[in-house]
Amino acid sequence: MTNEHIDSSILTDYLHHELAPGEDARVLAHLTACTECAGAYEAEARLTEALRAEARAAERELPLRVENRVLAGIEASRMPAWLRQLRLVARPAIGLPVAAAIVLAAALGFVSLGSHTAHAPTIAAAYYLDDHAALSNSSLPFAQTAVVPGSLENGTANGGATSAAVGANTIASE
Repeated sequence: MTNEHIDSSILTDYLHHELAPGEDARVLAHLTACTECAGAYEAEARLTEALRAEARAAERELPLRVENRVLAGIEASRMPAWLRQLRLVARPAIGLPVAAAIVLAAALGFVSLGSHTAHAPTIAAAYYLDDHAALSNSSLPFAQTAVVPGSLENGTANGGATSAAVGANTIASE
């Protein structure tokens, strides 16, 4: 403020409520006492209102696409970096094939686990029956009338010689 009147910058700050409370009270007291400053204040208020009305009339809407991108940018700047990276991976172009690969791998793993169950080695029941018959028909296992189990007649006993041939050699040597 000068000695007589309020400076235009202080008047503008008063109009926009930007003065400290003490300074605001001094300007209000001067405006009630000085008609010239009160007129300048009214002119500044009319000019401000005219500028606001013109701005509202000339205001244009942003296209919805631009508005959405701006809002998305603001939202992205608020989220943590790891979540932004996760959103990049979760995009349908990337996330869908990755999810499909995970599901496929899990399904194949489940199927392969079902087909590779551990089974105890099996022995044919005929082996036990033949062995039992051989032991029950004779009291002496190597007697001439003893029945030789089928598992011993396959040529693997006694270095490849069959047990019948061994039995014939034994009888010939006696």
